[in-house]
Amino acid sequence: MFTEVITNVGDGYDNCTGSFTAPVSGAYMFTAQVCTKILQFANVNIVANGTTVEASSQGGATANEECFTLTGVSVLEVGEQASIQGSYKARTDVLFENEYNWITFSGILVNPV
Repeated sequence: MFTEVITNVGDGYDNCTGSFTAPVSGAYMFTAQVCTKILQFANVNIVANGTTVEASSQGGATANEECFTLTGVSVLEVGEQASIQGSYKARTDVLFENEYNWITFSGILVNPV
């Protein structure tokens, strides 16, 4: 989903799979901003180790692109993964992308364990 990588300290993010793999064990905070195309709707989840830690829906109400932000915290062990996933009936072709990085995915190590 997120093909352009701006910062990838520790090389935890793989833009081919769209997954972040924890390089060290700890509590991570994940944030995503997603924008829908005009008159489109999307359901998006932050998923860590197969468990949804945050979910949101947006779009379809106006004749403009609409953006929404999700933030979730999860404890990951070395090698465990987190990613952004579409939920029921979500399609990635409804997401709006441009050169201004309106859609983003960030993972920050808050506290190593």
